[in-house]
Amino acid sequence: MNISFTFKNFVPSDHIKKYAHRRLEKIAKFFNKKHSIDVHALMSIDKIKQKIEVQIKGEGISIVAFEATEDMYTSIDLVHDKLEAQIKKNIQRSREHRRNNQHRTPDVFSDKEPEKNKVTIENNAHFLSKPIDIDEAILQLDTTYFTFLVFLNSETNRINVIYRKNNDGYGLID
Repeated sequence: MNISFTFKNFVPSDHIKKYAHRRLEKIAKFFNKKHSIDVHALMSIDKIKQKIEVQIKGEGISIVAFEATEDMYTSIDLVHDKLEAQIKKNIQRSREHRRNNQHRTPDVFSDKEPEKNKVTIENNAHFLSKPIDIDEAILQLDTTYFTFLVFLNSETNRINVIYRKNNDGYGLID
């Protein structure tokens, strides 16, 4: 992993460079060693805000995180947390994508992190697919707690979606 820094509107101390380098090196545990990952951090100071923007680019990955606080060390810590959350989210997506598509995508992430956030379907609804008109669809929508209803329009013989609007009206998507 290649880490580079750019500083704007201030001359950094050696301590802040080392601190930022150590924090950004910690995200290397999420990536395979065989892939080349470039990390670029832009640190700047504008009046009282101390900002850091980090870009991670590599084979099949591009992640950006930004943070601005009154303390550069706090900004570095917060941007590290944001990067870690985004990387974990991308790992989960990558695993689900590979699981669903059965073909190989570039595996830039390592498999060290266990799966934590699984998406579960809590409710499943089945409706008859007989053609109905718009008025009957509105009646069916009123009898359920759903906010929308997908139905086959008997007048046009096309699939339509009717939904409740915030002002107690209805919308129709054809």
